[in-house]
Amino acid sequence: MAGHPTLAGWVEDCRRVAGRPVEFVATRESGGAAEAEHEANGGVGAGEAAADAAALRALCAAAATEPVISPGDGGRWAAAVPLRAAGVTLGHLVIAHETEAMAGEAGEGGRERLDALVRVLRLVAERLAREIGEAGEENSPLVEEACQIVQAEYCHPLSLGELARRLEVSEGHLSRAFHHAAGVRFVDYLARVRVERARVMLETTARPVAEVARACGFTSLSQFHRVFRARLAETPRDARRRAATGPVQGGAVPGV
Repeated sequence: MAGHPTLAGWVEDCRRVAGRPVEFVATRESGGAAEAEHEANGGVGAGEAAADAAALRALCAAAATEPVISPGDGGRWAAAVPLRAAGVTLGHLVIAHETEAMAGEAGEGGRERLDALVRVLRLVAERLAREIGEAGEENSPLVEEACQIVQAEYCHPLSLGELARRLEVSEGHLSRAFHHAAGVRFVDYLARVRVERARVMLETTARPVAEVARACGFTSLSQFHRVFRARLAETPRDARRRAATGPVQGGAVPGV
């Protein structure tokens, strides 16, 4: 995603239309760990849309699959809209507002304007997701089948080599096709699917954390904690506790 010309153009257009800081925050993988990181080229992102890195990671973690609006310090609000392709979140479109500035422009309609901007950003994210998918069109049948297998069998041991044998292609070819079409490495895609399934299970059931880890394909509780925290910037128990009290004050964007 780094330096993607279409992404850069869309974000710059959003900045002009909104008249507010808008940036793309990519989810980057490094040695199995994932973290939110600003894109800093092609006019994309300057770290303006969040007060600090920790707040940004928390906001993006809360918006794993759906847009979220969150209040910050000093009357500052931020919203994150996930950009998802091939069933995973590649990053977020983030926008920040000063409440006082919004109130001065539109009175009590300031929050309504932010909601409207988030709805526009969601449409942008959906368009970008389609364009990313179209960019890998020549490999999409192969990658689509690979993604379907992962989505169905994430709870079982899976490897790139095993998947390539089942699909009757070389491991190298599948790796290149997967990265080109989905925008992430196979191992990262598998981790994301498992973590997102685990997050949903933690938030919607009372199953013990160890049981959730096993059900989502993790080989040990320590591995589950490490990958979950690297991906979502919180522990499994924190995710369950947050879901019980509301993911972020302000919650998911109404009507989006």
